[in-house]
Amino acid sequence: MDDDRLTWIYSATSPEELAERYQQWAAEYDSDLDGMQWLAPRACAERCLHFAGPGAAVLDAGCGTGLVGLHLHELGVGRLVGLDLSSAMLEKAAQRAVYVELHHGSLL
Repeated sequence: MDDDRLTWIYSATSPEELAERYQQWAAEYDSDLDGMQWLAPRACAERCLHFAGPGAAVLDAGCGTGLVGLHLHELGVGRLVGLDLSSAMLEKAAQRAVYVELHHGSLL
């Protein structure tokens, strides 16, 4: 992945535009982040479990393709619910089979 992709994502001017951009990125999202050796999903999951504790119910807001959810599940989270703007990202998250519920929407 290059900086142009991130610039393109971060330059969205509305939630609708952001959702559309993630729709377009969904197919390559995981492989792009793998190419960056992206460690944030695991670190985020570990930090969450540090505060919530094993067995906790967690809302993964902005769950995307479920990268954080996968690590939360591996670390022993209880009930895992995902929320994302992009239905294409949610389809990828569903394939991981770690969420008890997935919702299309926004916190805004």
